[in-house]
Amino acid sequence: MIRITGLDEMQRRLNDIQRRAENLSGSVSFDELFPPEFMREHTDFTEIGEFIEASGYEVNSTEDFKRIPDAEWDAHVAARTTFRSWEEMQRQAGQEYVARRLGL
Repeated sequence: MIRITGLDEMQRRLNDIQRRAENLSGSVSFDELFPPEFMREHTDFTEIGEFIEASGYEVNSTEDFKRIPDAEWDAHVAARTTFRSWEEMQRQAGQEYVARRLGL
């Protein structure tokens, strides 16, 4: 007879991940999406605010950020991060955010 152990613990872990996944809806701030660990690993900066400030654009609101020309922002991202574009940077940050929230 083969005895399998640890199934209860695995079930508890899966239930915890499911509960966390159900709480992932809603908006996420830049500080949550781009924490210092992410910024240190992938950019020349330790905070997203420093990264934005270094772009030379004054950003005090979402509207200010949306007015930055895409090509110029992508050039800033490519020059100061490990990413080729803002889309790529956001995608990686999103994946890491979800993994953190799920406890993976």
